[in-house]
Formats: sequence, C-alpha cells, structure tokens
Amino acid sequence: EQENADLRCEVARLQVLLAEYKLAVAKYISTDEGEIQEGVEGLKHCAKQGHTMATYYLAQAYFSGKGVPRDYAKSFQLFLQIMEKSPQACYMTGICYEEGKGVLPNTETCYYKAAEQGNIEACFSIGLCFENGTGTKLNRIKAREFYSKAAESGNTRAMYNLALMYFSMTNKEDTAIQWVTKAAELGLASAQFTLGTCHKTGENVPIDCEKAAKYFK
Repeated sequence: EQENADLRCEVARLQVLLAEYKLAVAKYISTDEGEIQEGVEGLKHCAKQGHTMATYYLAQAYFSGKGVPRDYAKSFQLFLQIMEKSPQACYMTGICYEEGKGVLPNTETCYYKAAEQGNIEACFSIGLCFENGTGTKLNRIKAREFYSKAAESGNTRAMYNLALMYFSMTNKEDTAIQWVTKAAELGLASAQFTLGTCHKTGENVPIDCEKAAKYFK
C-alpha cells in the first residue's frame, strides 16, 4: 500500500514537472524578452529536477546567449551532463570540443557517440573531421565512409561532399554525378550550381543548356 502511494506521488510529481517544462519552453521560444527570461528560469528549475530536455534547452540558452549571458563553459557542462541520454546534446558536445567552446579542442569521441545514437548530422561532422584532419588524423577513406552513412540517410551536405570526393577519383564520375544530382534535387544550392555548371560545360555529363538553366535558377 505504501509502495502504491509512493508511486502515485512520483507520477504526480512527473506530471507537474512535465507541465512546468512545457510552460518554460513556450516562454523561452517566444519573442518577448521578459517571457524568454522567465522561460530560462523555468528551464533551470526543471533541469535541477533532472529533466533531460529542460537541461538541453538550458544548455542551448547558455550556448547562444538567449535569455542569459553567453557562457560556453556552463553550456558544455550541461550538454556533457545529458549526452548519454540525448543524441542532440551529444552532438552539441562534439561541437563544443571541435570549436573549443567551454573546453579544450578534441572532437572525435562525442561525434561518434552521437552517430551511434542515430544523429545523422554527427555522421556528417565525423566525415568533415576525417576529411580535414580536424581533431583526428586526416583519413579520406573514413571521411567517405561517414559521408556515405549521412548521405544515405538524407543529409544533402554529405551527398555533396561525397560527390566532390568522387569527382577527384579516377573512374568515379558517374557516382559523383549521382550524388550531386540527389543533393541538387533536394535543394542544396551549392550542388545545384555545380550540377548546372556540369550541364553547361559538358563536364562529366552531356551538354544540356535546359538542365543547366534549371539548376542555375
């Protein structure tokens, strides 16, 4: 009987916490400065009680300086606190490491964790790190591997970067055109320009002024 009473109390507490969180977020995303600050205070209250998404929003507030003075160190610590529970927080922790915001630069581990949790943007970021040698050794094979994972899941920037890598390889022009076309059809401006140029000049595809005009629009 005592266990049931305790359970009912916990359920009631969580329901109140959820309501407080929703109210805090509604205020935080408003355009009124006073409400934004009230929202931040609400997020702080919910975060102290262990609410993961409240902690994430609060970390974003400190990262962006919205409703509070910008504080990368606080932001990083909050992202770090919930990174095992939140792919978004894990990804943002990776950004903090990559850009040295609130922590010394070091990238690869957090992006890997985020990628393992299904964050496609993290896969793209790992590809960038390997392609450019940021926070890890330069490795174009690994870069292509992670770009491929992100591209197959619909990330247009990964599609485009993958296309550029294939353009630089021997006998891979057809694969490059396939990826740049996918990115262009999904609206990526840089891919549209590149594909339009290909159709205009006849580089890797037949000259087609009509298609070039379509992608240059």
